Amino acid sequence: MKKVLLTIAVAFLTLNVMAQKTPKKDKAPSVERSANPVEDKPVAGKQTGPAEIDANIAGNYGAMHHHLPKGTIIKVRNPKNEKTVVVEVEGKITDRNAMYILKLSPAAAAKIGAEGKSFAVEIEFDEKGGADILEKPEKPEKPDNTSGAQTHEVSTGDTLSLLAKKYGVTVAEIKKANTLKSDKIKIGQKLKIPAPKAKK
Repeated sequence: MKKVLLTIAVAFLTLNVMAQKTPKKDKAPSVERSANPVEDKPVAGKQTGPAEIDANIAGNYGAMHHHLPKGTIIKVRNPKNEKTVVVEVEGKITDRNAMYILKLSPAAAAKIGAEGKSFAVEIEFDEKGGADILEKPEKPEKPDNTSGAQTHEVSTGDTLSLLAKKYGVTVAEIKKANTLKSDKIKIGQKLKIPAPKAKK
């Protein structure tokens, strides 16, 4: 009986010593997906990767991003057709393991001709929250309700006479509203269009 107990005790001690000598394996550190080491401080840069459409984004030209703070302006380009859209970050993608780099509102995705659930995009942003991006998010121009006046951004092919016909006013009225000395207008120029006079 004593020999049996002694054998069990020796075996137990041997197993204990072996367990202490075996090095413990450290768990692999968890990796968080973020292109920016400093949270909430965007750095000027570009990213290329897949994007997804998110019907829950409230704004017509809204987006969700992994680390860029709310309000950051991003320029999004579809490399397949060269179309671009400028969007505003409405919140963060909470799933750190998500493979896509951006979520777009349906309207923004349609603007760049995106097809399918996942599609390739190229995005551009800066450290000033969008001050260096070419244009602000595209929103419909609202007419001045007090006077009935409108604002028109000059595009290719626009002339004062064409704009006058379009809005039912005269060239002289447009020139007066914008203090223009000549009929020359530039692409991108914003013109005040006075309300047409009521017909008697």
